[in-house]
Amino acid sequence: MRAVLDQDATLTAGLTIGPDGQHAVLLVGSERLHPGQAEELARWADALSDAAKVARIATIAGYGRTDDGRGYLLTRVQPSLSDQLRLMGQPTPEQARNIVALIADALATAHSYGIVHGAVSPTTILTDPHGVLLGGFGATAPSLAAPLGLWALTPPEHRPAALAGEFAASVAGDVFSLAASMCVILAGSLPWADPATWADIADLPSRPDAPPWALAVRDALSADPDQRPNAEEFAGALRDPENVSLVEFPGVKVDLRSLIPRQVGRLSAFSTEAMAGDEAPATGRARPSGHLSGSSIRVHSTVRDTT
Repeated sequence: MRAVLDQDATLTAGLTIGPDGQHAVLLVGSERLHPGQAEELARWADALSDAAKVARIATIAGYGRTDDGRGYLLTRVQPSLSDQLRLMGQPTPEQARNIVALIADALATAHSYGIVHGAVSPTTILTDPHGVLLGGFGATAPSLAAPLGLWALTPPEHRPAALAGEFAASVAGDVFSLAASMCVILAGSLPWADPATWADIADLPSRPDAPPWALAVRDALSADPDQRPNAEEFAGALRDPENVSLVEFPGVKVDLRSLIPRQVGRLSAFSTEAMAGDEAPATGRARPSGHLSGSSIRVHSTVRDTT
Protein backbone atom coordinates (compact mmCIF):
# COMPACT_ATOMS: atom_id res chain seq x y z
CA MET A 1 0.00 0.00 0.00
CA ARG A 2 1.66 3.21 -1.16
CA ALA A 3 -0.63 5.73 0.51
CA VAL A 4 -3.55 5.51 2.94
CA LEU A 5 -6.67 7.20 1.56
CA ASP A 6 -9.08 6.56 4.41
CA GLN A 7 -9.34 4.54 7.60
CA ASP A 8 -12.07 3.76 10.10
CA ALA A 9 -13.14 0.97 12.44
CA THR A 10 -14.26 -1.20 9.51
CA LEU A 11 -11.46 -1.00 6.98
CA THR A 12 -8.44 0.79 5.59
CA ALA A 13 -8.34 2.07 2.01
CA GLY A 14 -5.08 2.78 0.27
CA LEU A 15 -3.54 3.42 -3.10
CA THR A 16 -1.46 0.60 -4.56
CA ILE A 17 -0.41 -1.02 -7.84
CA GLY A 18 -2.59 -3.79 -9.23
CA PRO A 19 -1.46 -7.03 -10.89
CA ASP A 20 -1.65 -5.35 -14.30
CA GLY A 21 0.73 -2.56 -13.22
CA GLN A 22 -2.06 0.03 -13.04
CA HIS A 23 -2.90 2.11 -9.97
CA ALA A 24 -5.65 0.59 -7.86
CA VAL A 25 -7.46 1.10 -4.57
CA LEU A 26 -6.98 -1.60 -1.94
CA LEU A 27 -9.68 -2.10 0.70
CA VAL A 28 -8.59 -4.15 3.72
CA GLY A 29 -10.95 -5.10 6.54
CA SER A 30 -9.96 -4.19 10.08
CA GLU A 31 -10.91 -7.53 11.63
CA ARG A 32 -10.12 -11.12 10.79
CA LEU A 33 -12.76 -12.94 8.79
CA HIS A 34 -15.05 -15.24 10.71
CA PRO A 35 -15.72 -18.79 9.45
CA GLY A 36 -17.55 -18.62 6.15
CA GLN A 37 -16.89 -14.95 5.48
CA ALA A 38 -14.02 -15.60 3.08
CA GLU A 39 -16.27 -17.87 1.03
CA GLU A 40 -19.05 -15.26 1.10
CA LEU A 41 -16.67 -12.58 -0.15
CA ALA A 42 -15.43 -14.92 -2.88
CA ARG A 43 -18.96 -15.73 -4.06
CA TRP A 44 -19.83 -12.03 -4.16
CA ALA A 45 -16.65 -11.08 -6.03
CA ASP A 46 -17.06 -13.93 -8.52
CA ALA A 47 -20.68 -12.90 -9.20
CA LEU A 48 -19.59 -9.29 -9.72
CA SER A 49 -16.80 -10.41 -12.05
CA ASP A 50 -19.29 -12.47 -14.07
CA ALA A 51 -21.63 -9.46 -14.28
CA ALA A 52 -18.72 -7.29 -15.46
CA LYS A 53 -18.21 -9.63 -18.42
CA VAL A 54 -21.62 -8.76 -19.85
CA ALA A 55 -22.26 -5.22 -18.60
CA ARG A 56 -20.47 -1.92 -18.13
CA ILE A 57 -19.24 -2.72 -14.63
CA ALA A 58 -15.74 -1.96 -13.39
CA THR A 59 -13.77 -5.18 -13.03
CA ILE A 60 -12.19 -6.34 -9.79
CA ALA A 61 -8.41 -6.62 -9.88
CA GLY A 62 -8.22 -8.98 -6.91
CA TYR A 63 -9.83 -10.14 -3.67
CA GLY A 64 -9.24 -12.64 -0.89
CA ARG A 65 -7.77 -12.90 2.58
CA THR A 66 -4.56 -11.32 3.86
CA ASP A 67 -1.87 -13.32 5.62
CA ASP A 68 -3.31 -12.27 8.96
CA GLY A 69 -6.84 -13.31 7.97
CA ARG A 70 -8.50 -10.04 6.97
CA GLY A 71 -10.61 -9.66 3.84
CA TYR A 72 -9.43 -7.43 1.02
CA LEU A 73 -10.72 -6.09 -2.30
CA LEU A 74 -8.64 -4.50 -5.05
CA THR A 75 -10.27 -2.19 -7.63
CA ARG A 76 -8.64 -0.21 -10.42
CA VAL A 77 -8.39 3.56 -10.33
CA GLN A 78 -10.36 5.43 -12.99
CA PRO A 79 -11.63 9.02 -13.28
CA SER A 80 -15.19 9.51 -12.08
CA LEU A 81 -18.06 11.19 -13.86
CA SER A 82 -18.08 13.70 -11.01
CA ASP A 83 -14.52 14.68 -11.96
CA GLN A 84 -15.53 14.99 -15.60
CA LEU A 85 -18.52 17.17 -14.78
CA ARG A 86 -16.35 19.43 -12.69
CA LEU A 87 -13.86 19.82 -15.54
CA MET A 88 -16.16 19.80 -18.58
CA GLY A 89 -19.51 21.01 -17.28
CA GLN A 90 -22.95 19.55 -17.93
CA PRO A 91 -23.59 17.35 -20.98
CA THR A 92 -26.65 17.80 -23.17
CA PRO A 93 -29.87 16.11 -22.00
CA GLU A 94 -29.42 13.55 -24.79
CA GLN A 95 -25.91 12.71 -23.58
CA ALA A 96 -27.12 12.52 -19.99
CA ARG A 97 -29.87 10.11 -20.97
CA ASN A 98 -27.37 7.89 -22.76
CA ILE A 99 -24.99 7.88 -19.79
CA VAL A 100 -27.67 7.03 -17.26
CA ALA A 101 -29.24 4.39 -19.52
CA LEU A 102 -25.88 2.60 -19.72
CA ILE A 103 -25.50 2.70 -15.94
CA ALA A 104 -29.09 1.50 -15.52
CA ASP A 105 -28.18 -1.45 -17.75
CA ALA A 106 -25.20 -2.16 -15.50
CA LEU A 107 -27.39 -1.97 -12.41
CA ALA A 108 -29.96 -4.30 -13.95
CA THR A 109 -27.24 -6.85 -14.65
CA ALA A 110 -25.78 -6.56 -11.16
CA HIS A 111 -29.24 -6.97 -9.64
CA SER A 112 -29.84 -10.06 -11.76
CA TYR A 113 -26.68 -11.54 -10.21
CA GLY A 114 -27.98 -10.80 -6.74
CA ILE A 115 -25.70 -7.81 -6.16
CA VAL A 116 -26.95 -4.52 -4.71
CA HIS A 117 -24.78 -1.43 -5.14
CA GLY A 118 -25.79 0.84 -2.26
CA ALA A 119 -23.82 3.97 -3.24
CA VAL A 120 -24.74 4.99 -6.79
CA SER A 121 -23.66 8.58 -7.46
CA PRO A 122 -21.70 10.59 -10.05
CA THR A 123 -18.60 9.61 -8.08
CA THR A 124 -19.17 5.86 -8.47
CA ILE A 125 -19.89 6.25 -12.19
CA LEU A 126 -16.48 5.92 -13.82
CA THR A 127 -15.24 7.12 -17.18
CA ASP A 128 -12.95 5.39 -19.65
CA PRO A 129 -12.08 5.90 -23.33
CA HIS A 130 -15.03 3.73 -24.34
CA GLY A 131 -17.73 5.37 -22.24
CA VAL A 132 -18.85 4.90 -18.65
CA LEU A 133 -18.65 2.10 -16.10
CA LEU A 134 -20.33 1.51 -12.76
CA GLY A 135 -17.86 1.10 -9.91
CA GLY A 136 -17.99 1.54 -6.16
CA PHE A 137 -19.52 -1.86 -5.40
CA GLY A 138 -17.21 -2.15 -2.41
CA ALA A 139 -19.81 -0.22 -0.42
CA THR A 140 -21.78 -3.47 -0.05
CA ALA A 141 -18.94 -6.02 -0.25
CA PRO A 142 -19.33 -8.81 2.35
CA SER A 143 -17.05 -8.35 5.38
CA LEU A 144 -16.12 -4.87 4.11
CA ALA A 145 -19.53 -3.17 4.10
CA ALA A 146 -20.57 -0.79 6.87
CA PRO A 147 -23.38 1.75 7.37
CA LEU A 148 -22.86 4.76 5.12
CA GLY A 149 -24.93 7.02 7.29
CA LEU A 150 -27.24 9.72 5.97
CA TRP A 151 -26.15 11.32 2.70
CA ALA A 152 -27.62 13.47 -0.04
CA LEU A 153 -28.82 10.51 -2.15
CA THR A 154 -30.23 8.38 0.68
CA PRO A 155 -33.56 6.87 -0.50
CA PRO A 156 -36.46 7.82 1.79
CA GLU A 157 -37.04 4.22 2.90
CA HIS A 158 -33.41 3.95 4.08
CA ARG A 159 -33.43 7.13 6.16
CA PRO A 160 -34.43 5.42 9.45
CA ALA A 161 -31.59 2.89 9.12
CA ALA A 162 -29.11 5.60 8.14
CA LEU A 163 -30.07 7.73 11.14
CA ALA A 164 -29.78 4.69 13.42
CA GLY A 165 -26.31 3.82 12.12
CA GLU A 166 -27.53 0.61 10.50
CA PHE A 167 -26.65 -0.78 7.10
CA ALA A 168 -29.30 -0.48 4.37
CA ALA A 169 -29.17 -1.02 0.61
CA SER A 170 -31.73 -2.30 -1.88
CA VAL A 171 -32.52 -2.71 -5.56
CA ALA A 172 -35.15 0.05 -5.42
CA GLY A 173 -32.77 2.27 -3.48
CA ASP A 174 -30.17 1.90 -6.25
CA VAL A 175 -32.72 3.11 -8.81
CA PHE A 176 -33.57 6.13 -6.64
CA SER A 177 -29.90 7.08 -6.29
CA LEU A 178 -29.33 6.71 -10.03
CA ALA A 179 -32.30 8.95 -10.83
CA ALA A 180 -31.03 11.55 -8.37
CA SER A 181 -27.60 11.26 -9.98
CA MET A 182 -29.19 12.02 -13.33
CA CYS A 183 -30.50 15.27 -11.88
CA VAL A 184 -26.94 16.18 -10.90
CA ILE A 185 -25.68 15.25 -14.38
CA LEU A 186 -28.37 17.39 -16.00
CA ALA A 187 -28.23 20.46 -13.79
CA GLY A 188 -25.14 20.34 -11.62
CA SER A 189 -27.08 19.99 -8.38
CA LEU A 190 -29.83 17.96 -6.79
CA PRO A 191 -33.45 19.06 -7.31
CA TRP A 192 -33.85 19.42 -3.54
CA ALA A 193 -30.74 21.58 -3.19
CA ASP A 194 -30.70 25.35 -2.87
CA PRO A 195 -32.72 26.71 -5.84
CA ALA A 196 -30.02 29.35 -6.30
CA THR A 197 -27.84 26.65 -7.83
CA TRP A 198 -30.33 26.20 -10.67
CA ALA A 199 -29.26 29.08 -12.93
CA ASP A 200 -29.84 29.47 -16.68
CA ILE A 201 -32.52 26.81 -16.59
CA ALA A 202 -34.55 25.42 -19.46
CA ASP A 203 -37.84 24.57 -17.76
CA LEU A 204 -39.54 21.27 -18.46
CA PRO A 205 -43.33 21.44 -18.63
CA SER A 206 -45.24 19.81 -15.82
CA ARG A 207 -47.07 16.53 -16.15
CA PRO A 208 -48.60 15.38 -18.48
CA ASP A 209 -46.63 17.43 -21.02
CA ALA A 210 -43.15 16.47 -19.84
CA PRO A 211 -41.20 14.10 -22.10
CA PRO A 212 -41.37 10.42 -21.11
CA TRP A 213 -37.76 10.34 -19.94
CA ALA A 214 -38.41 13.14 -17.45
CA LEU A 215 -41.48 11.30 -16.13
CA ALA A 216 -39.33 8.18 -15.76
CA VAL A 217 -36.94 10.16 -13.56
CA ARG A 218 -39.90 11.37 -11.50
CA ASP A 219 -41.20 7.82 -11.07
CA ALA A 220 -37.74 6.56 -10.10
CA LEU A 221 -37.67 9.21 -7.36
CA SER A 222 -40.99 8.09 -5.89
CA ALA A 223 -41.15 8.01 -2.09
CA ASP A 224 -42.67 4.52 -2.38
CA PRO A 225 -40.01 2.03 -3.55
CA ASP A 226 -42.75 -0.27 -4.90
CA GLN A 227 -43.81 2.47 -7.32
CA ARG A 228 -40.37 2.89 -8.87
CA PRO A 229 -39.37 1.20 -12.13
CA ASN A 230 -36.67 -1.41 -11.87
CA ALA A 231 -33.30 -0.66 -13.44
CA GLU A 232 -34.18 -2.39 -16.71
CA GLU A 233 -37.45 -0.48 -17.02
CA PHE A 234 -35.68 2.78 -16.20
CA ALA A 235 -33.12 2.18 -18.94
CA GLY A 236 -35.89 1.40 -21.43
CA ALA A 237 -37.79 4.57 -20.59
CA LEU A 238 -34.66 6.67 -21.10
CA ARG A 239 -34.20 5.10 -24.54
CA ASP A 240 -37.85 5.32 -25.63
CA PRO A 241 -37.84 6.49 -29.27
CA GLU A 242 -40.75 8.80 -28.50
CA ASN A 243 -38.60 10.69 -26.04
CA VAL A 244 -37.83 14.26 -26.98
CA SER A 245 -35.31 16.64 -25.50
CA LEU A 246 -36.25 20.28 -25.23
CA VAL A 247 -32.65 21.42 -25.50
CA GLU A 248 -29.78 19.70 -27.28
CA PHE A 249 -26.85 21.97 -26.62
CA PRO A 250 -24.42 22.14 -23.67
CA GLY A 251 -24.56 24.79 -20.99
CA VAL A 252 -28.33 24.69 -20.52
CA LYS A 253 -29.50 23.17 -17.26
CA VAL A 254 -32.71 21.17 -17.12
CA ASP A 255 -35.11 21.81 -14.26
CA LEU A 256 -36.83 18.68 -12.94
CA ARG A 257 -37.96 20.21 -9.65
CA SER A 258 -41.61 20.48 -10.64
CA LEU A 259 -41.68 16.70 -11.18
CA ILE A 260 -40.13 15.69 -7.85
CA PRO A 261 -42.64 14.27 -5.32
CA ARG A 262 -43.05 16.75 -2.45
CA GLN A 263 -42.41 14.17 0.26
CA VAL A 264 -39.15 13.14 -1.38
CA GLY A 265 -38.11 16.76 -1.80
CA ARG A 266 -38.72 17.56 1.86
CA LEU A 267 -36.94 14.47 3.20
CA SER A 268 -33.99 14.76 0.85
CA ALA A 269 -33.60 18.48 1.48
CA PHE A 270 -33.32 17.67 5.17
CA SER A 271 -30.69 15.02 4.41
CA THR A 272 -28.63 17.50 2.41
CA GLU A 273 -28.96 20.25 5.01
CA ALA A 274 -28.11 17.86 7.85
CA MET A 275 -24.80 17.05 6.25
CA ALA A 276 -23.67 20.50 5.15
CA GLY A 277 -19.97 20.87 5.75
CA ASP A 278 -17.29 18.24 6.14
CA GLU A 279 -17.68 17.17 9.76
CA ALA A 280 -17.43 13.46 10.54
CA PRO A 281 -20.73 11.55 10.69
CA ALA A 282 -22.23 10.72 14.05
CA THR A 283 -22.76 7.10 13.08
CA GLY A 284 -21.52 4.67 10.49
CA ARG A 285 -18.68 4.88 8.02
CA ALA A 286 -17.60 8.22 6.59
CA ARG A 287 -20.27 8.63 3.96
CA PRO A 288 -20.64 10.20 0.54
CA SER A 289 -21.01 13.83 1.47
CA GLY A 290 -24.11 15.88 0.78
CA HIS A 291 -21.98 18.96 0.21
CA LEU A 292 -22.55 20.29 -3.29
CA SER A 293 -19.73 22.03 -5.07
CA GLY A 294 -20.22 23.36 -8.57
CA SER A 295 -21.25 20.50 -10.82
CA SER A 296 -20.21 17.65 -8.54
CA ILE A 297 -21.03 15.89 -5.32
CA ARG A 298 -17.92 15.56 -3.22
CA VAL A 299 -17.67 12.08 -1.78
CA HIS A 300 -15.57 11.05 1.19
CA SER A 301 -16.04 7.31 1.60
CA THR A 302 -16.64 5.98 -1.87
CA VAL A 303 -13.26 7.30 -2.95
CA ARG A 304 -12.12 4.00 -1.58
CA ASP A 305 -13.70 2.20 -4.46
CA THR A 306 -13.47 4.64 -7.31
CA THR A 307 -10.66 7.15 -7.00
